Amino acid sequence: MDYNKLQKQIQIEFPHLAKHGFTPLPSDWDYENILVDGEWVFRFPKNKLAAAALVRENNFLPEIIPTLPVSLPFPSWFPPESNTWDKQFQGSPLQLGDICTLKDFKRIIGSELRISFTEQLAGFLSALHSFSVPQARMYNIPEKHGKVFWRKFYDSIKTKILAFMDPQTGLKFKNIFTEYLKGADSREDVLALIHGDLDIDKMMISDNRLTSITNFRYMSLSDPALDFAYFYLIDKKFTVELIQKYESRERDELLRRVWKFFIFIIPIKKILHGIENDNPNLRDEGLSELKKMLR
Repeated sequence: MDYNKLQKQIQIEFPHLAKHGFTPLPSDWDYENILVDGEWVFRFPKNKLAAAALVRENNFLPEIIPTLPVSLPFPSWFPPESNTWDKQFQGSPLQLGDICTLKDFKRIIGSELRISFTEQLAGFLSALHSFSVPQARMYNIPEKHGKVFWRKFYDSIKTKILAFMDPQTGLKFKNIFTEYLKGADSREDVLALIHGDLDIDKMMISDNRLTSITNFRYMSLSDPALDFAYFYLIDKKFTVELIQKYESRERDELLRRVWKFFIFIIPIKKILHGIENDNPNLRDEGLSELKKMLR
């Protein structure tokens, strides 16, 4: 990525910024990131879908931020909407704390801080998932739920993914979706506003407390079970405790949907991203994770 080009875009749109310079930050799957003046994080999309997600964030995050118990990056700088996706970008305040690492996470949940951290995360998820669905629809938040959606999702990815699987793993992969779609777990009535890509590197921590949740690129109206899936893959007991503190009358059903179906979506997304972005290392990493889970 040409960081000079990105810097120029910022200087053209917001010439009063960048008094103290630019610092490239690590990129992620969908965005190139730059720290401006030591206080603003600017995100530049790598593709059209990521650009559309930025526009949704600009419009919608200000609506949900006041309803949540932790901080979110407030979209503060963005150019007028453009028909050209690579002209879209967004600047928001640098969030308090540091990106949570796996080492940080295991240290926190392995200590006396476990209870308070679990309560914080459960409080965030409870508040996010209880946000008004009709209000979210007004902002064109994508809907990804129910048998129709997951059947179409499977039909759209099976050819791409099966080409990289041995027959035995491929059969087990098919069975994940077959069993989910024919069972009672693919609930049409379970619908909530979810983060959609929640894992530890979307969490900011300071003094061992959760201070912020970032990157709402995959925010959607879907089954809230997906927001618990990554944590289940790291620590099952922690996830059980998290769901126990989560505000829901159907905790057992929620946990069952997590381990029966949604944990498999995590490596599947990684495989797809690797295939679609010509990243064989990421693709093979996802395939290895999925194969191990299917044993």
